[in-house]
This record gives sequence, C-alpha cells and structure tokens, in this order.
Amino acid sequence: MSTVERIIALMDKQGINGKVLTTELGISSSSVTEWKKGKAKPSVEAIVKIAQYFQVTTDWLLTGEENSKYSAAQSINNGVGAIVNGSNSVKCMSLTLME
Repeated sequence: MSTVERIIALMDKQGINGKVLTTELGISSSSVTEWKKGKAKPSVEAIVKIAQYFQVTTDWLLTGEENSKYSAAQSINNGVGAIVNGSNSVKCMSLTLME
C-alpha cells in the first residue's frame, strides 16, 4: 500500500472527503487530486499535517510501519494536543527524564 493509498484509507475510515481534508489542513484540492491520479506525491509538510490530523505517525503514512521511538513521542504529543484542544479522553503518562 502506498502513502496515498494509506491517506485515502484513513479518509474512508473516518468518512472524510477530499474537500474536508483540504479545508481542515490548508492543502490545495488540486494537490489531493494530483496525488489520487498518481501525478504527484504529498509534500513533507502535507504528510506531517495529515499524520497529526489522523493521529498516526509519519512513519506509518510513509512506510506502513511504526517506529517505536517516534510512536512514543507522537503519543505524548497527541496527549498534549488533546489537553490544549480540550479533549476529555487523554490518557495519563509518566516520564522519567535522565540527566
């Protein structure tokens, strides 16, 4: 499965069409059309925005596999984002920082 196929699968799974995605993320609709036609690939900026929007890692979008170190950092980042955005479904995490 390609990056674009994973993006489309996420959109389908969450019932989001291209117009909603482009409006929410500030990506041009022509870009999404070009991705779907195979004439272009998403930019790094678009990949990051899409990963954050769907709460998946950029590694997963690009390769279909998770990178455990990044996944942990992404989980923390998603938790902080949820707190900032007022989500009631934040899981508690504990970190120990070593000097």
